[in-house]
Amino acid sequence: MSNQLKVLMELRPCFDGFAGIPQDTRITYNLLSQLDNIALHGHVLDRGISAAGFPWKSNAGKAAALFNMSQYIGLLEEGRAKNGVLSKLSRGSALPELLRTAIYNLINLISPRQQQLHAIDAEFFSDYLWRKLFEKTLKLEDRERILETTFWGSSMGWAQMNSALVYGWPALRLDTRPWDIYISQTPFPGQISPSTQLVVRFHDAMPIQLPHTVYKIGLHQKLFFSALKRNAPHAHFVCNSASTQTQLLKLFPEVESRSHIVPCCLTDDFYPEPADAIENIIAKRSASLTEKGSAPPAPPVDMKGRYLLAVGTMEPRKNYNTLIDAWDQLCNTPGDHPSLVLIANPGWNSEALIKKIKQYQSDAMRKTDSAPTIYVLQGVPIYELRKLYSSASAVVVPSYGEGFSYSGIEGMLCNAPVIASNIETHQEVYGDHARYFNPYSPESLMRALQAHLSEPANHLAETTRNAAQYAMQYTSTTISKAWDNTLENIRHVTK
Repeated sequence: MSNQLKVLMELRPCFDGFAGIPQDTRITYNLLSQLDNIALHGHVLDRGISAAGFPWKSNAGKAAALFNMSQYIGLLEEGRAKNGVLSKLSRGSALPELLRTAIYNLINLISPRQQQLHAIDAEFFSDYLWRKLFEKTLKLEDRERILETTFWGSSMGWAQMNSALVYGWPALRLDTRPWDIYISQTPFPGQISPSTQLVVRFHDAMPIQLPHTVYKIGLHQKLFFSALKRNAPHAHFVCNSASTQTQLLKLFPEVESRSHIVPCCLTDDFYPEPADAIENIIAKRSASLTEKGSAPPAPPVDMKGRYLLAVGTMEPRKNYNTLIDAWDQLCNTPGDHPSLVLIANPGWNSEALIKKIKQYQSDAMRKTDSAPTIYVLQGVPIYELRKLYSSASAVVVPSYGEGFSYSGIEGMLCNAPVIASNIETHQEVYGDHARYFNPYSPESLMRALQAHLSEPANHLAETTRNAAQYAMQYTSTTISKAWDNTLENIRHVTK
């Protein structure tokens, strides 16, 4: 199509985990790849500084060019393996890499030339592109279509652009003239060509609104706000919820006419699928926690068939302390009580929480009456997550703050009742199909749990059916149309 909208989409988050921004990035790329009026390309850029100033040899012979691309991919992997790039920038370690980055940045600041992007052979490097970027979320039947899109690398990575922000330098420039739109997954720290419209996928304002819940507060605040301030005069912002849009407009009200709402999209992997042997899944995926991480063996599993489920990294914003305190209060009331299952990797500031969970596990193991306890699961594939949702007594989402919040909608699509904190995002995304509580009050959550667990089965079945129907608005058909309309509107406005 000659009138196709040429879109270059930043894929940096795809290197990360299964949920949140990485999941949204993969799903959105998949949705856009199916739209006939969009020519979609992917920007595979370095998260770190290992590929700073990489010498591309696009004009070399075929073999030399492929070897050159392979070297670039190797540097991407080295950067991922090293981790802590932001920490290095803030504390001045990794001197050789930082020196090379500083020299490269200085050259870019002096030179008026924009940094070029270079095509990556998607057929030759199909294994890397699929497994490292997309396989965690997308299905095998998506693979061929995804690999038919065009992928580009650059000598300028994300951390390099961030380093210019840290040191107060002018933005580093990226040559995006072949594209109409560049989609960045978070506020963009660099500068693209004037002929290309920057579109920022805005997930939340947590580094500013909830700084006490963010890892490496000072650095993340500076990087997030500096990039956002740099984008505000000219970028369009696609927010994942109305509450996220409100956060954005409180910071920069002048972008209201350039702000849009496209909710996150779920894959079609979530539907009711009860499992007779759910305890086998929990036993297989459970981990015995240590204060520095996790390792097997797991505590013994004897749940009496009922459990509450929560999904999300152990970090302060997820509010697991209130959930555990409410569950503990529930267990101290008369009657049989559900166990608590957390699908959660230890994150930042989780040491005290891990110690607390270990104590509950130890107490339960000393009892002889199959007392309810806490299970922490890791490495759960989607087909097992679907079964865990489907068999849960309820999915609890206790967060203090969210941009969208996947787990409640995933639970609804699996016919699981949802109990959520009454934050603005949850009330918007879940509507009238969740039971709400005050996230600052374990007593409020305990009362919500009691009310839910005493609800008649026939009424519960009806409410979960209605919730599943409601949650269908977050599936691919609806969200694909929303992205299509939004990008077309942006094209029309910026012509």
